[in-house]
Amino acid sequence: MVDNFMKANPNAKRWHLLVADYAFGWSVEKYVKEVGKTHGIEFVGADRHPLGEREFSNYVQKAANNKPDVVAMINFGGDAVAGAREIFNFGLTPKIPLIMTWSSGVEELVQLAPEIRDNLWVGTNFYYTVDTPAAKAFVREYQAKFKLPPGYAPSAAYSMTHMLLASFDKARSDDVQAVVKALEGLEMNDIVGPMRVDGATHQTLRPYFLLRCKAKGAMKHELDFGDVVATGNTPLPKEYAACKDIGSF
Repeated sequence: MVDNFMKANPNAKRWHLLVADYAFGWSVEKYVKEVGKTHGIEFVGADRHPLGEREFSNYVQKAANNKPDVVAMINFGGDAVAGAREIFNFGLTPKIPLIMTWSSGVEELVQLAPEIRDNLWVGTNFYYTVDTPAAKAFVREYQAKFKLPPGYAPSAAYSMTHMLLASFDKARSDDVQAVVKALEGLEMNDIVGPMRVDGATHQTLRPYFLLRCKAKGAMKHELDFGDVVATGNTPLPKEYAACKDIGSF
């Protein structure tokens, strides 16, 4: 996400981070700062907030005082929605970009007014315009039933179910240890394209999307939130992805 954002915004060198204060936020913050070094990014501030935070005015005021080129949020769901609203209300956006580093996509974007989405950049592992036959069929059937296009949660459920069924077929068994072994190194065409499981880290390697949201006047319809402007599939370094041994079955 950082690499592709900087390709589009090479002069955005001063970043302020808003980080959810738990393992997800800490780990993504660490990696964003590591990648940021390769682009000469100066992190002018980083504030951590508790899960369920809905009052972001103090955080946003601190961010504004640091005069950033970018505000990047490393949070999720209601926290991200509340943060984006306050950043807009304070007048930071759309003058400067706001990044949702890891977003659920549609589930969050539909809660934001078009004015708030202007100059919003979103990292997500699914967006409903993904151009694969499986994604098109899934989006069509999902939207016919639920009206909204699918975002992160339903697409993740689809992918995980598909992956699990493929591992049953590969293992020719539903035995837990046999399925785990089958998952290690599994390669398949997922809803978003090629996917594989790294046998060493048990991390799923698949495309990740950077979405640039549209200004209200550029939207073709009310669900036309933005365009996918870049796709990445660079895996995390193993030192970020490796898990400690949790013991055998």
